Amino acid sequence: MSHFASEQAPVRLPIRNKLVYAPHVYGPDVYAQPYFSDCTFPSNMPYIWRQHFGHIKQDRLGTPVCPGEWGGWARPGSQDHEWQQAYAVWLIDNDITDSFYWCLNPNSGDTGGVLMDDWHTPVQPKLDILHTAHPMPTNWPRQSVQLQSSFAAGQCQQHAQQAPCPPADVQQPPHAHSIRATGGCCTFQAPCNRSNEARLVFGTVQVREVDSWEEGPSPCHQLEVKVTNTGSAEASNMMLMMSAAGQLQQCWNCEQQQAPVSTAGWWCFGFPDWLRSNGGLAPGAELVLGIIVKGAKPAEVRLQ
Repeated sequence: MSHFASEQAPVRLPIRNKLVYAPHVYGPDVYAQPYFSDCTFPSNMPYIWRQHFGHIKQDRLGTPVCPGEWGGWARPGSQDHEWQQAYAVWLIDNDITDSFYWCLNPNSGDTGGVLMDDWHTPVQPKLDILHTAHPMPTNWPRQSVQLQSSFAAGQCQQHAQQAPCPPADVQQPPHAHSIRATGGCCTFQAPCNRSNEARLVFGTVQVREVDSWEEGPSPCHQLEVKVTNTGSAEASNMMLMMSAAGQLQQCWNCEQQQAPVSTAGWWCFGFPDWLRSNGGLAPGAELVLGIIVKGAKPAEVRLQ
């Protein structure tokens, strides 16, 4: 139902306190609405938000409002970052104290996540925006959640360390959320020195296009790649090769590696750090990773 109609044709339930309006609200990173190009932006946005759903709260219609989705890349200095900052302030000014931010995971193609591509490091500009919108969030006790994996006696321990980034065979765009672009170095967990460490050799690869769009004259493709270990032993890493037809814009749940000299013109991906740190890919287990490519899609994908 459109929230525009909530005043003329309100939803009426037998039990009034079971209704909540949950609008989905996004900025310029998701879709270029005409009002984002207004010369008064972002000062024009409170009027737009009131038209869309703010009147429910401001006119005291009696129905709670809890935005069900809002978010975006929020790159500092971008129009979307400005939009999100203004929206967070507007929520507080209008006493809208609950919302759902999209999203925690980094593999959302048009918004990114609160976490970077390593699924561990938070995106600080987004945390700052959320602190404005929700300065006093509900605190859940940590005792009920196991936040750290432990290693059995005799297994090697992981030690965080920094090292210079290996050169990438494809230049990363400045907006790509990647540990490769953080301060000129990569923060990672050193892989265990196990005697049975082995690269994935026996496996299957399935590629599925989950989204596509246009950026100027160039098509963009979001691909989901499912890698399955069909062997009988645990694999500690992989060398997943993709023919580099277009421009690699982003990748997640994997680690881009330097391709061997003999495979010029290919992208190379390994296991993400969290998987290597937790023993690798077990027999029969699957890893699902994602990439965004601008231009032609990879014509060939294989395990090396």
